[in-house]
Amino acid sequence: MNLQWNRFTPMDSGKEVPSIVMAHGFGANMDDLTSLSVESEIQANWLFPQAPIPLQPGSYAWFPSDRESLEAVFAGAYFSRIEEMEVPELDRRSDELMQDLREMGIDIKNCFLGGFSQGSMLAVRTWLRHRADAAGLIILSGSLIARESSADLAGQAPKIPVFQSHGTMDPVLPFSGAQALREMLESRGLDVDFHAFPGQHGVPPEICRDMGRFISGQTRQDR
Repeated sequence: MNLQWNRFTPMDSGKEVPSIVMAHGFGANMDDLTSLSVESEIQANWLFPQAPIPLQPGSYAWFPSDRESLEAVFAGAYFSRIEEMEVPELDRRSDELMQDLREMGIDIKNCFLGGFSQGSMLAVRTWLRHRADAAGLIILSGSLIARESSADLAGQAPKIPVFQSHGTMDPVLPFSGAQALREMLESRGLDVDFHAFPGQHGVPPEICRDMGRFISGQTRQDR
């Protein structure tokens, strides 16, 4: 395995359940989003990967790893340029994630790729790079990244359903970046279930419930 994983598997009910990958944001770890498995009220095989770049004890990132870029992150200058940046590290992380899912025997067609903040960028990039015909994308407080290559790849990737949420007062990843991502996805023929909320950089309870309804709706349609 390339990454460390936290897994929550429901009691055997005899029913097939979806798998849900939920990648944490910058500075967090694989335990950060585990509450979503309860708050969403969804029975699933929940998979929480941990980013490989250590920042400090209990704190990890998917990118960047070089010192200059990390200094820019902490100075507040890095993510403001994210829409135009190509991030090769994100491609490597998506390769590692997909390899791990294969090793775990996860059926990608019954798997939602998701994440929070830069974890959602990983989910989107994995769908794009691997043309993953997943059950859906879950983008929580994410943003458009690598505009040109993302738009090109989106035209070739499978058209899968998307759940996207973002706070209108987000000081970390501005709401405009989420709107740009939504517009790009919709321009490539994807159906985006977009939820704006009056808040900042987070996942409020109502978004957890909305996400749960989205997942339930998609799994019912697949039956």
